[in-house]
Amino acid sequence: GGGNPNGDTGGAPARPAMQGSPESQALSAAVQSDATSDNDLKAKMDAVRAARKKAEDELASARADLQKVLTVRQEAILLNMGILN
Repeated sequence: GGGNPNGDTGGAPARPAMQGSPESQALSAAVQSDATSDNDLKAKMDAVRAARKKAEDELASARADLQKVLTVRQEAILLNMGILN
């Protein structure tokens, strides 16, 4: 996972974790190379967006599953922590 060595993520959104995805790494490498064409950059940006969308969809599904088993108090706590929407 992310966060600091103490296990605290600081309430950061999930999106920054995607910076380490293979798609994001490929985009970073492409941006740094002057030889990368605009079409290649666009394709890599599309891949990053698709990977982020997939991760967001999976997170939404996991949150929905979690909410089904929480008490109202637990849900309130997680909402206040920014874990649930």
